Amino acid sequence: MMSRIALVPLLVSLYLIPFQCAAEQQLEVRASYWTRGGGISISEIDATLFTHLIFIAAYVDLKSFEISLPPLDELECKAFSDKVKENNPSIKTLLTIYGKGRDTYAAMVKNSSSISSFIQSSQIKAKTWI
Repeated sequence: MMSRIALVPLLVSLYLIPFQCAAEQQLEVRASYWTRGGGISISEIDATLFTHLIFIAAYVDLKSFEISLPPLDELECKAFSDKVKENNPSIKTLLTIYGKGRDTYAAMVKNSSSISSFIQSSQIKAKTWI
């Protein structure tokens, strides 16, 4: 029980960001993130609490500059959007992409084919995973 309580802030880290619309309506973004191994399964997420949920796991491969997921995370990522949208069809799901250090991004932007590889793989993987 104690370990579960300690992990709740990981999922319940809400960021309330007010936005002003043209019609002067105030919109609220309630976002949080989820990662495999964080102590809470996808099915335990109360998606009705959020407008946006972020899956944390993808990284940029330093050799190919394509985005990748570890195999276990790939299985979870494929189920992530579908599962949270069962309880909240309007929720937006996002995927973080990290570079395993800033050198990855610096190396990528030096070459237009590396940038192209990153963009193309991001588009393909986003359609597949999220």
